[in-house]
Amino acid sequence: MSPLDSITAYVIRHRRAGSSVVGMLSSLEGEVERALEPLSEGLVVLSTCHRFEVYIDGGRRGEVLEALSGVLPQEAMMHLEVFEGVDAVRHLMEVAAGLDSEIIGEHEVLGQVRKAWVKARSKGLTTPLLDQVFHRAVVAGRRVRSETGIAQGRVGYPEVAVDIASERLGGLDGSVVAVVGAGDAGRSILLSLCDRFKPSKVIVYNRSLEKAREAASICGGEAKPLKDLEGIPSVDVLFIAVSGYKVKREVLEKARIVVDISNPPAAEEAPHVIGFGEVTRVARERIESRRKWIPYARRIIEEELDVLVKLLERSRGDMAASVVMKYAHTLIEGEVEATLRNLQRGVDPREALETAFSSYARKVLHPLLAALRKASVNGRGELVDLVALEYARRLGRLEEAKIQA
Repeated sequence: MSPLDSITAYVIRHRRAGSSVVGMLSSLEGEVERALEPLSEGLVVLSTCHRFEVYIDGGRRGEVLEALSGVLPQEAMMHLEVFEGVDAVRHLMEVAAGLDSEIIGEHEVLGQVRKAWVKARSKGLTTPLLDQVFHRAVVAGRRVRSETGIAQGRVGYPEVAVDIASERLGGLDGSVVAVVGAGDAGRSILLSLCDRFKPSKVIVYNRSLEKAREAASICGGEAKPLKDLEGIPSVDVLFIAVSGYKVKREVLEKARIVVDISNPPAAEEAPHVIGFGEVTRVARERIESRRKWIPYARRIIEEELDVLVKLLERSRGDMAASVVMKYAHTLIEGEVEATLRNLQRGVDPREALETAFSSYARKVLHPLLAALRKASVNGRGELVDLVALEYARRLGRLEEAKIQA
């Protein structure tokens, strides 16, 4: 029996269900919490663009599945996976470590795991066990990233695009940069660019001028409508991340380097144009270099699982010891009062003490003896032997002390 047996994970992943199914679940987080809170001791919902996962402490699987089917759409329930006990916690650690991501070793998911845990705690939804499980998962995720190369090298297309341009030009500090497109990819290019370099000028072109302004603010750059692209000044790098648009050759010739991550391509082939295919090739090479670290990452996860189980077992032992000691002290109080009454009635002190100790021994040992008999009947003979050997060892010490006295 493992101290993690009460943990269950209900998982819907992008790789099985698809992005459209996972995408519709984020808005149901609150409903899932309300439906499952009465059925469990505690729960944490992890909702991202690639996964929707519910971690539960306690709760009956059949009742939980019935409640989930009443909240989640049928197309999502069709792809539901269930992990129990150690397997559930191992899965969470793999998620935190980036082993279960579309991009191996991604950084964002570790923060998402921690954020989901903190959010659940702030709502009073977690239990001490869930808190320890999620804390250890975050520790495992950090260790995997710091002790292996699984997160080395940027592998997202926007980040790779910036890397390629930097390699071709020997760095991008002081450069003049233009970005066509202010969607997610364009914004990611700007974030990567201005997080690592200090370009002298940045211009963002987009169909929506408002979105161009929002994106340009990342680097403190200029925003221009896409129709002004034909008047682009000479630039060092032209990044293109736009759909349904073709950039004219005369525009491309204004840049020393063009990196186009649009799919389909927005730029014509040319010696100074790096297209989507080249960016994809570099990204895949980096991903493959990360994969070699997976066995090392799994070893770290198993180490952290072992640490977690031992901590929980020790904690369980400490709690049991605390209950036993409280029971013993309560008995002592009762026996002291009974002994004082006997002494007041004139009972011989030795007889009063023998009566008290005999009564105390019977009462304090009775639960232990009952538990040992139950363990023996239930096939837990090794526990019975362990306790018997410990008492035999202590009895030997007492007899030895009597002889020496």
